[in-house]
Amino acid sequence: FLFAAELTNYNAFPNPATNQFTVSIENPNNTFNITVYNVLGQHVFIENDIHTKQHIISTKIWSKGIYYVQIVQNGKGDIKSIVIQ
Repeated sequence: FLFAAELTNYNAFPNPATNQFTVSIENPNNTFNITVYNVLGQHVFIENDIHTKQHIISTKIWSKGIYYVQIVQNGKGDIKSIVIQ
C-alpha cells in the first residue's frame, strides 16, 4: 500500500454507501486501476485500464463494513476508506 508518489485527483462517493459507490477521477486522459480490499486485506474488486471519468462499483453482495479503495494511475496511487452499510 505504499506509493512513491501520491495520487490526489480522485474521490469515492457516497460515503457511507449502500448498494454502490462511484469513483471519480479528474484526469482520465491516462488509464487507471481500481482495487478494493476488505479489512482482512483481501481484494473484493479489481478492474484495470479504466478510461472513464466516473466508474460505478456495485456493492450489493458485499458485507457491511469498512473497505479500502486503491487507485493507481501512472505509477502514482492512493487509498481511501469507504463504509458499506
